[in-house]
Amino acid sequence: MKTISANVKRAAIEMILLSLLCEQDMYGYEMVQEIKKRSNGEYSLLEGSMYPILYRLAENGDVVDEERKVGVRLTRVYYHITDSGKEHLRELIKTFDEQIALVNTMIRRDI
Repeated sequence: MKTISANVKRAAIEMILLSLLCEQDMYGYEMVQEIKKRSNGEYSLLEGSMYPILYRLAENGDVVDEERKVGVRLTRVYYHITDSGKEHLRELIKTFDEQIALVNTMIRRDI
């Protein structure tokens, strides 16, 4: 199984979460499962690592959360990306792409 370095993984989590929320509102466990599914099990995210990021995104106004009743007793917290969150995601992707391009110009290609 391939391992993604912790630093790269941390940098990517915010982009991945916001990207998922661009598609539809989701609750935490659903996001974790979707990430696992889309990466064919190569990328797993612990909920304990994800929630602090979601809380920070909510504090910054990039996402909003909403409790929804599911069934008789169960409630889930769904997250929804805001317009400012979409703009933040565009900026993150632009910066990420620029950094990847810079690294690509510096690494040896004849290895």
